[in-house]
Amino acid sequence: ISLVCYALGIYGALRYNYALLSIASCRYIVEIVAAGILGNIWTMILCIAFLYPHIVLSYEFWHRIITPITYPYQEYSCCCRTNSVMIAMEMERRRRQRAQGQRLRQRQR
Repeated sequence: ISLVCYALGIYGALRYNYALLSIASCRYIVEIVAAGILGNIWTMILCIAFLYPHIVLSYEFWHRIITPITYPYQEYSCCCRTNSVMIAMEMERRRRQRAQGQRLRQRQR
């Protein structure tokens, strides 16, 4: 069950899906509680270390800080990859061109 939950979390992170990422987060919480009951401190510490990035990413998905559109800009601010910014700018330019083309087609009807 753990493996399935963690795989869903990875898939959710790749697809910007808050619900799937939350499944993995809940599994880590269950592991933390179980480790606390059993007195296994190292497992608790390890699970807390893995839970923290899940919580931060869930927060960013929920508040729309990271979306498929904004991800290249976020990546640039973390990794300084100018190529990613250029790709993001090109994607935004194409999106605007498509929207403008749709508005023109609607006006012609």
